[in-house]
Amino acid sequence: IISYRHWNMMDETYLVNDIKKKMCHVETDFRAALLRCAEPSGKESFMNRYVLPNYTTRSAGFVMENPATYPGQTRVMPKLEDDVQILRLANERFTIPEAIFSPSVLQIEE
Repeated sequence: IISYRHWNMMDETYLVNDIKKKMCHVETDFRAALLRCAEPSGKESFMNRYVLPNYTTRSAGFVMENPATYPGQTRVMPKLEDDVQILRLANERFTIPEAIFSPSVLQIEE
């Protein structure tokens, strides 16, 4: 799904596994979460950002906190380089694990 929507990461198995481990979760009601994520305000609440490693100054990626997760609180965002690449994931965070239980949710033809 990441390669399909964002970047080609077919050769980055270790990185993709790290992203899945740090960002994915299983929703108790998949369809309701998908509908909430389809709403403009709902998508932001699901959105999380993973800062990709640049392999020059940073050999590992990390999750950048979503300010929408902490309404009313001021959070200090980390200072990032100018050439930083950020992978934004919203419904992918719960769609990827759901594919294990119900592969038909991907709706991708082989």
